Parts: sequence; structure tokens; C-alpha cells
Amino acid sequence: MPDAFPSASSSSSSSSSSFPPHQEIVAGCRVFVSSYFQLGFLPKSIFLESVSRNLNTVSPFLLSCILSISARFTPCLVRRYGGSTLATENFLHMARAMAPSHMYRPTLDRTQAFFLLAISEWGDGERDRSSMDMGVAVRMASILKLHREETYALPPGAPAEQVIRAESARRTFWMIHSQENLQAGYSSPMPFPPEDITARLPCDEHAFAFGVHPAARSALPGTPPFRKEEEQQREKQRRREDEGTAMDIGDEQQQEEEEEEEEEAQQEQQNNNNNYQCLFASLIQAHNLWGHVARRACRSDLKSGGACPWEPESEYQVLTQQLQAFEASLPPRHRWSLWNLRGWREEQMHLAYLSMSMVLRVSAIVERRIYLDEILFSVNNPHGTVSPRTKTAPDGFWATMSAELFSNVLELYEQIEAFSAVRAVSRDGGGSGSSSGSEGFPAILVFCVYICGSLAAYLTRYPQLCPRVAGRAEEMSLRCLQVLGDLHKAWPTSTRWNQGLQQYAGPLAAVAAAAAAAAAAGGAGAGAGTAAGSGGSDSASSSGDGPLTPGDSSSASSILARASVSAYMDLSDGIHLSDVVDDAVIDPRLTAVSSSAQNNKAAHQQQQQQQQQQQQQQQQQQQGMAGGAGPFWKAHEGGPSHADAEAAFSNELFEAEMNTLLAGEPDFGWLDFERGGA
Repeated sequence: MPDAFPSASSSSSSSSSSFPPHQEIVAGCRVFVSSYFQLGFLPKSIFLESVSRNLNTVSPFLLSCILSISARFTPCLVRRYGGSTLATENFLHMARAMAPSHMYRPTLDRTQAFFLLAISEWGDGERDRSSMDMGVAVRMASILKLHREETYALPPGAPAEQVIRAESARRTFWMIHSQENLQAGYSSPMPFPPEDITARLPCDEHAFAFGVHPAARSALPGTPPFRKEEEQQREKQRRREDEGTAMDIGDEQQQEEEEEEEEEAQQEQQNNNNNYQCLFASLIQAHNLWGHVARRACRSDLKSGGACPWEPESEYQVLTQQLQAFEASLPPRHRWSLWNLRGWREEQMHLAYLSMSMVLRVSAIVERRIYLDEILFSVNNPHGTVSPRTKTAPDGFWATMSAELFSNVLELYEQIEAFSAVRAVSRDGGGSGSSSGSEGFPAILVFCVYICGSLAAYLTRYPQLCPRVAGRAEEMSLRCLQVLGDLHKAWPTSTRWNQGLQQYAGPLAAVAAAAAAAAAAGGAGAGAGTAAGSGGSDSASSSGDGPLTPGDSSSASSILARASVSAYMDLSDGIHLSDVVDDAVIDPRLTAVSSSAQNNKAAHQQQQQQQQQQQQQQQQQQQGMAGGAGPFWKAHEGGPSHADAEAAFSNELFEAEMNTLLAGEPDFGWLDFERGGA
């Protein structure tokens, strides 16, 4: 072991600050590039070969930052350090100790290291540290001019090694840009304004691996190269129009032929664009759109002025059209389908594909979720004013938005089920593994599960929002709760999302589990068996046939969730969801829609509270009859307190909810929720 790499046997410090044996370092790096970091700035084969042959070829600082991410997913490292948390802390401790000596000398590998350190710290819940280290990476990238296309200019006939090195630098910039968008919020400005970015997007993985110059590269919308391409297209269109005006009537046939040729040329150009629009480029653009959605959702002045969402020039319409246009322009292999997921899994890029697909769905969901107050009010008061803050919307506007919202939730749920099936296959196949025996995954996927589960629970409480999807809402909320309970263990920062979803779907899960246990104790096993059987069939159909259908505990847990829902619906006569899941738990904003609405509901809420107290007693009795069987999501004894509910819900996406829940801690979560903004 080189002196630069303190080993567990040679280091005088504890094992919490030492590198493991060489073969375990290689295992951690392999997990990093094969699962968590499927699309990244490291040329996979070259990097793994270098690490395997000679550790001195890789910076110890960069290596410690890599392992601080992958250690939690690497079985041998988890065993060596006594758990995924301790394994992560070991390499975080090493990286932090080395960081000061690398901070003031900007190089590409140091930029990469600080970027990875920021990701690891953010995932570990160290949000302030993460922000500072990401700032160092951003500043280094700026000093190195990684956002400028001229930085990557190479002489004709440059060797493949130089091409790969330049592409690695380009990808480093775009990963920093992408991660900043994923962590976007109201008070986190864009580190690189679009007008300053001239760098084009990355090439595909094959060109990167072979060191080949791509025939063409796509550009990020809003950047100078993208605007230049748009202007060129407009200029061509103007020339065609001018030529058409000068033509005589007798030349109409020739004009039609030329128009057909032009259409064919445009179609060919579109096909070429699809060919050089690699998955990495699509992923970056999807994250960029999410950054716009997230920053908009966190604005405190979102509904206080400006155009109404149904007006063509409104921010809602503009951003919604951008999302739709981007999805429509995606190459066929980048669009969501189980077939494409199978293909990308064969290419070992399925997690990147899922990240792009799920982030797009979450963007479409959050963009509409902003108006959940208005949607619900409109559904319950079809002839009334939507809100004191808004004008009257066109007929059917809010109903259409609600249908679009929950259609996206349903599609996101299908993606979550597919993701769970892929993880099950990885476990069965002896994949790279994590602390729970499965491959690594980015934390954004955990956030997507939270968003899906919370809105499914909301629909369970208010099925009138979307009757078409409401029939599956309970199943979806319980399943997301179960999936999130498994996923959040790998990323401590997602613990609050898990707590938040427990506040949403936890009461429903408790009643469902108690009802299922009561059914078994009361001799209703046949009915429960039927429910489990139908749940298994549903699970298979939702995940698609073929290799993605899970056949292990993941499938069983999905069946358990569905069986609990079925038993709950069959056996809970007299128990209403309005008694189990309180309005303020589903969405705290409902308690602050308007002062007049609160006054009108005061008497009803008092009566409802009394009914809830009686219902809680009935639930406790049911659980006692069931032999003390707790819910499958392992809630703490006695259930969450009111203070816990406020803390969990303070990661809601909207300023109105923050005003209601300022008693909670506002500085955690995927988005940046600093009170009052910057």
C-alpha cells in the first residue's frame, strides 16, 4: 500500500480514518461507476484499470471522496467498518482532513473531489458543509473556465487520451451544473447564468470510452449556442418565406415540391439531433428544467402578482409548455417505457435513465401541485370564486389541471414499481450490493417516492380530485411508504422525507394493518388470501412481464401493502378516512386557505376532533385484539406526536405551508426553505 494511502494495518489512527485493503478499494470504485455514478466524468474502464494496477495514479483526496459515496453500497466495506453509516463516516473523515490542503489549488481532479464530497455530505445530512464544498467546486470550475466551449478546443488529430481528458472536464462542469439544479431552491441562485455558458453538452458513452470526437453536440436551452441555432433556423425560415413571396403563381407545383423536400430535410435534421442527443445530455436538461420548477415553487411571491396560470403569458403556461416540448423532443429511447428500461439496464445505465424519467414526472407534478388549494376549492365549490387571490378561471381549467397532476402521479408510481423490481433483480443476481444487499442509487429517487406517496395519500383523503386514479390511491400511498422505508436508510438526509410520508400515509397504514390482523384473528383468512392473490397479480402487471418482475421479498412486501388495503376496505365498515387521516395531516395548507373558511368550519372541526378521539380508541382496541401487531412500516410505539408532525412537514414545497409550520426546522430537505427567502 503506498504511503499516500494509510491502511487499516499501518495507520496509527482508528479505523474510522484509514483506507481499506487494495481489493476493497477497487470494489468500492466498481460500485461507484456501475450503479450510483452510471453517467459521470470518469472514463469507467480506464479509471478501474488505473485503480486496480496502481493506486498512486489516483489522488487520495479524490479516492476518499468517491468512497464516501459508494462505501454505503459496498458489502465488503460495510462489513469492515461495522455498518453503512460507519463506512461512510470513515471516508468522510479522511476527505475532510485532506480538504484544506487542496482548497487553494484548482485542478480538474480537485474540482471533481470537492463536488463528490459535497454530494456525500448532502446525502449524510450535512447541508451546510455540502453547500460550502459545492461552492469550492463551482469556483474552481469557474477559474478553470469549464463553462466555456473554447476550453475544450483540441488540435486536429489529437490523441484519444486528450479527447477523453477534455470530455471528462466537460462532464465535470455539467455534473456540477446539474447537481446545483437538483438542490435548487428560492434562495439558491444559479451558479452559472445561462448567458455565460458556451460549453455544449456531453457526448454519448461510446464516444467517451473510445476517445472519439462526436459528429455534433446538443446545447442547453437558453445558452448562447442554443440561441445561435435558433436564430439560424429563423433566418432560414425568413429566406424561404421571401423566396415564396417572389414566386409566380405558375410555379406553385415547384413550390410544393420544394416544401416537401424541406420537410424531409427537417425530419432528417431532427433524426440527427436525436442521434447525437445522448442520455447524459437529456439527463442534464431534465435536471435543468427541475431547477426552474423548484425555484419557482419556493418563491414567497408566487401567487401575489403576475399573470394567472390560465393566461398564455403566465409562468405556469410557459414552464409547462417547456416541459411538454422537451419530452416531445426526446429521442424514442429516452422516453419512458419498461422496454426502454430493460434496454438501459442491459447497458448499465438504467439508474440514470430512471433519474431522468422520474425527475421529469416530479417536475410536472410540482408545477401543478403549487395550485392544490385552488384545485380542491374548485372541486368542492364548482360555482364559487376559486380563491381571494385569484380571478375566475375558465370552465374546466382546474379540473384539467387536477387530472394532469394525478396522471403524472400515477405514471411516477409505475416508475417507482419498476425501480423496485430492478432492485429485486439485482439482489437475486448477486449485484454490487448495499447495506441491504442491492445496488446503489442516487438520492433524488428517494425524493420522487416521497412526492408520489404524499400526493397519493392526499388523493385517498379527497378522491373527488381525480376519480379515475382515486381507486388506486390507497395502494399507491402504502406501497410508497414501504419503498421509502427501505430506501431512506442509505441516505440519512432523506429521513425527514420518510417521516413526512409517515405523517401522510402512516395513519392509513396503521388502520390497514390492524384491519388485516383482525381479519386473520377473526377467521377471515380466506378473504385476506384472496386479497393477497389479487395483489400479487396486480404487482406483476404493474411492473410488466419478463425479467423485471420481482420474485423475492420486494414482491412480497408489495403484496402485503395491497392485501392490507383490501382487508381495510372490506372490514372497516363504519371507519371513514376522514376520521383516520386528518385534513391538517394530509396538507397543512388546508388550515390556512382563508380566514372565512376557517370560521365556517370551526364547529365542524370541533365535532370532527371528538369523532377522531373516539376513533383512536377504537383503533387501539383493534390493535389490542390483534395481539399487538404493529403496522408493517414499523411506526414508533404510540405514533408520532404533534411536534413530530410539524417537524416532518416543514419540508413541504410551498411557502404557504411554511407559514403554517414555522415551528418546525426549516433548513432541511431537497429544496432550500429559508424563511423569507434571500
